[in-house]
Amino acid sequence: MVLGMKRKWLVAAAFAVLAQQTSAYGLTDPTRPPWIDPAGTVGARAPGLQAIMRDGARRFALIDGRVATVGARVGMARLIAIHHDSVVIRGRNGARRLFLAPGRSVRKTAVLKDGVS
Repeated sequence: MVLGMKRKWLVAAAFAVLAQQTSAYGLTDPTRPPWIDPAGTVGARAPGLQAIMRDGARRFALIDGRVATVGARVGMARLIAIHHDSVVIRGRNGARRLFLAPGRSVRKTAVLKDGVS
């Protein structure tokens, strides 16, 4: 029984050491949002467009950490359109498009009635 407990503690210690070495090599979580630093703390201000959500015909955009719908104010601008991969805002300097994933292609996915895409 005592030998089994020692073995468990040894295995746990080995995993702890390996976990520290992995983070020392600069490996990061590929699913971590860019506004959260590797230590897990949220930045003071989340940059730009972060998510686009749909509820039936209604669309919502998460911009700078706040949920907005078409017509809502976003800082000094107004949200005028929500697309599947971007939003359009209009301010004093004209219209500007914010992309969900700059430099990457975003595919539309269809959701079937049972909730599986």
